[in-house]
Parts: sequence; C-alpha cells; structure tokens
Amino acid sequence: MSLWLPYALGAALLASFNPIVVKRLLRDTDVTVVAWAGQAFALPLLGLTLVAFFGPLPRVDGMFLVGIAGSAGLNAAAHLAVTRAYKDADASLVSPLLAVSPAVTLLVSAFTLREIPAPLPIAGVGLVILGAYLLNLRSTRDFAEPLRELLRNRWRGDMARSAHGRPLLLALFAGLLWGLTPVFEKTAIRHTFPENSTAAAFGASLALALALLPVMLWRARQPFKQIRTRARGFLLLGLIGGIAPLMGYAAFSLGPVGYVSALFKLSAVFTLAWAYWLLRERDLPRRLQGALIMLAGAALIGA
Repeated sequence: MSLWLPYALGAALLASFNPIVVKRLLRDTDVTVVAWAGQAFALPLLGLTLVAFFGPLPRVDGMFLVGIAGSAGLNAAAHLAVTRAYKDADASLVSPLLAVSPAVTLLVSAFTLREIPAPLPIAGVGLVILGAYLLNLRSTRDFAEPLRELLRNRWRGDMARSAHGRPLLLALFAGLLWGLTPVFEKTAIRHTFPENSTAAAFGASLALALALLPVMLWRARQPFKQIRTRARGFLLLGLIGGIAPLMGYAAFSLGPVGYVSALFKLSAVFTLAWAYWLLRERDLPRRLQGALIMLAGAALIGA
C-alpha cells in the first residue's frame, strides 16, 4: 500500500463530516461567518501540533510564501465563487461542475511538479471525476444538463443576465481554482527545511483565515455574536479543520497531488452515507451509481 493512501482516505473521511456540520450552522449563521470561523477555529490545534510535535520550527524560503499566498488567494476566490453559484442556481447544476478539479491538478502537476501519472491511476482519476459528476446530478437521465445549460447561455451571449449561466460559469471557475491549489500547497511543503507538511497546513489555514476576515466583516452583521451563539458547532468544525489538513498535507508530501486530490473527492461518498444514517436523507439509491464508480476509481488509483 502506498504510504500516502491512508492519509488521503483519512482526510476525506474527516472532511465528509463538514457538510453536515455546516448545513446545521447555516440555518441561522451567515455564509461568510461559517467560512471564516471554520478556518480560524482550526488554527489553535494546527499551531499546537506544529509546536508540540515538530519543533524546532522549519526554515522556509520565498517559494514557501508564494505557495501559501497562492493557496490562500485561490481558495478564498473559489469559496466566494461557489457560494454565489449555490445561491443563484440549483445545486444539481452547480455541484457536478466542481468535479473538474482533479483533472486540472493532474495536468498542472505533471508540468510544474514533474509528477507524471501512470495509465492505471489516470483511469482511476477519470472514474472518480465521472462518479463525482453523477453523484451530484438530480437524475442520471439529466447527464448533460449542467454542461448544456452552461453552453446554451454561453453561446447566446447572455451569460451575465441568465438565471443559470453566470452561476454555472462561477462554479466551473471554482472547480478550476481548486484544481490549482494542491500544486501551490505541495510547493509550500517542498520549501520547508526540513520538509514539514504541518507547517504548510498551518500557514495555508492562517493565510486563508486572514483573507476571509475582511470579507466576513464587510458582509456579515454582528459576526462574532453569531459565532458565540453557535460556539459548540464551530468548535466541532475547528476540530475537523485542525486534523483533516494534517492528514491531507501529509498525503500531498508523500504522494502525487493529482492522485491525492482525486481521493479527497471520496468525502462526498462518505457524506452521502452520514446523511443517510444521521439526517435520514433517503436519496441514496439515486446516487449509488456515482458512488460505486468513484470507489472503483479509488481502487485503481491505490492499486
């Protein structure tokens, strides 16, 4: 078994609880508050882990700062873009377009990090992308609906005015950005001396929290009062956000980022199971085909 595989699966498993916690927080909490607090509440655990288990702190260079800044900037833009997309369009149209990110990571990492993929894992990544796309459709009979809606409005030239066109373009934009962030994150890891994935995880979370803070203060009313009201939920979100990046960045440091980012998509399969068992959501049969395809792809990646 590849050393990075358990870390990638562990990160996906932990991250799968995020949508359930976030869904409950968003009942009475602003989106920007949830986005910022999820990062901010993770920082103490990440910082404590870095100091307690990886001291002395590693040396870094200018490329570390480039990697951290790139990751934070792209993540912040992607979060804002996809939040707007979900607000203005159906989730069944928005979510499938986000499945593009592992393909972007695989392609870009081959040129920037010299991580040349093997044929079998490439097929696995393709299956994960196909499964993630199917998993989020309203119905498998609507396979081409998100792409058809995107292209229809694009070629009409009324993307900015259409009900779905602009949000779908934002969703595709977010998927492309999330395909680039792993490359910046692995660059940051490689430029810690000695190599330290925890330092990169802490740096990226801190930079993202700083990037989201002014957005939250600008758009949310009484954000810190909202946080105090739902402190228990944010503590849980911070616990997940403090452990999952440790495993995710460890996977990035040990394995090809294209493969790792594809396995992160399995969090959607785990979330589907939690929603079925914990929230009594009964649409599991409709999504089972996509979940099974994703699992088959994961098996090929890890083979």
